[in-house]
Amino acid sequence: MKFGKTLPLLLCGILAASAFFSSCKKDDEKSASDFYIKGKVDSQLVNCEKDVTASINGFFGIYILQISMVDEGTSDSWTFQFQATEHPDSWTLPKTFTGDILNPFGDFVNGGVSLSAGAYGPLDPILCGMDWDFNLTVTKWEDNIVEGTFSGNMYTGDCDDTTPEILESAAVTDGEFKVKVP
Repeated sequence: MKFGKTLPLLLCGILAASAFFSSCKKDDEKSASDFYIKGKVDSQLVNCEKDVTASINGFFGIYILQISMVDEGTSDSWTFQFQATEHPDSWTLPKTFTGDILNPFGDFVNGGVSLSAGAYGPLDPILCGMDWDFNLTVTKWEDNIVEGTFSGNMYTGDCDDTTPEILESAAVTDGEFKVKVP
């Protein structure tokens, strides 16, 4: 019998074919690179497509949706928490969240960006005497995938005159996100 040469070749062929076909991605499957949070901070692109963290929690009629991602090459990251009085399934889209965090029972956004040069986030409205000038708009919520845009200003430091920190701002433009919420 000539199984000595034929069997190893046949097994190698089957292994190669199974490795090839198992590595193909179906069109309806979503990979990690299908999801992102990206935007420009003072004209510098911060594009995060790794280490997705997302959750939605409801407490006493308030829903908090949190999304965050890390940039693989730099460890820069985006983080947003948006609070709503309705579950995303009930939202009328597009739905815009503003930086009005003085109303604990309303709809608002909180969040920030962490860069190697420093972290930027919302203003403290009590110390600064004004709301955070930032908007996040959800344009799509389907199959627990949230998509939208964001823009405004983020800050580092504070408005308190008694501390040596100086308030610095960073303009955030062209912000986009698409994140799977488990």
